[in-house]
Amino acid sequence: MNRRGLIVFLIFLLLSCTRNDNKAGAGNPKIEKQVMGIAVAYAREKFGDAQQSVLNDGTVRIGDNQISYIINPAGIVSGLIDNDTDEDAVVMINSYKGNFLIKTEHLILINTGREFALTKVIEGNMKIKEIKNRIIFAEISKFPADAPAADCPVCKEIVKYQFRDGNLVKME
Repeated sequence: MNRRGLIVFLIFLLLSCTRNDNKAGAGNPKIEKQVMGIAVAYAREKFGDAQQSVLNDGTVRIGDNQISYIINPAGIVSGLIDNDTDEDAVVMINSYKGNFLIKTEHLILINTGREFALTKVIEGNMKIKEIKNRIIFAEISKFPADAPAADCPVCKEIVKYQFRDGNLVKME
């Protein structure tokens, strides 16, 4: 392959790796409001004095001059997680220092019948795609977050988790 062909190939590879198909979301305004309330309260606890702003799409930013937490309603995924018939939820919170992603947390919220309760916080570079048949489907990169190919769609895999006895357990 000549040099020009290699450059064209690398450009197409980079373009395909930057695509973002964000289709997650609760879809239920009542669930979204409750889940966002819990996520915002969780993030505010991290700061003594923080500024809060809300973007047009409902994304909430909480932070100070050093660290900020970003909570996007599109990062809410709902479904049956535990053994009852009440719809539960998972919400993703990203932490940034300046413009650099520090960590991603996933709040596991179990519906008690009247309200959601924060049951578990999982740190990890993953994206919850869906909750179906009490299985949480998460997309994870095969590479570390700082690797050039970390966001490439073909460089990711779907991993299944179940919520058992208060823990997220990877299914084989």
